[in-house]
Amino acid sequence: MLRKFKPFQESKHKQYGTAKEKFQRSMHNHD
Repeated sequence: MLRKFKPFQESKHKQYGTAKEKFQRSMHNHD
């Protein structure tokens, strides 16, 4: 279960990081 959960968590973290970067970039562009 841990082995299966680790990749899922990593994938979620990667997606979140990408969304955060996109949001920050959008804010920067708006400013």
